[in-house]
This record gives sequence, C-alpha cells and structure tokens, in this order.
Amino acid sequence: MANQITGRVFSIGQTQSIQTKSGNPFTKREIVLDASKYDMYTGEKGFENYPMFEFTGEKCKDLDGYQVGQVVTISFDLQGGFYDDKD
Repeated sequence: MANQITGRVFSIGQTQSIQTKSGNPFTKREIVLDASKYDMYTGEKGFENYPMFEFTGEKCKDLDGYQVGQVVTISFDLQGGFYDDKD
C-alpha cells in the first residue's frame, strides 16, 4: 500500500537531464511541498515540514499541470537497501 502526503506546492524544479555511465540520458524533476502542521485554534505554524519528491523519466511531465500554491496529494512508496558499514 502506498503512503500519501497532502500539502501546498512550495516549488517545482525544471527537468534535468543527467548523463549516466553508460552514456544514456536520465531525466529527473523535483517538487517540494509545504506540509507543515498548523494549530487548529490559533492558525500558527507549528512543526515545519518541506518534503522533496523526485519524479524520473516519463513521470517528469506529470508535474506540468501543477502550480506553486496549489494543494496536492502525492502517493509514494518507500524502498531502500541495507548498507553495512562494518566492512
């Protein structure tokens, strides 16, 4: 099951093309959300939270329809590998 986060678009980067070791281009684009928590009684900003997400390949074009200030929900899946630094 995917995780979700809702926030206001803080920034959207330009699509970047990066050369890989094999010489093939790799494209990526970043989006930053303002998902800060606000006190429901006073409206004051509490804990600041600005997560950044990277879109790669054909998914970079998915960000074209969004603008700074727009409220969005992003679904994501966390994955990672094990790293043992004891060697």
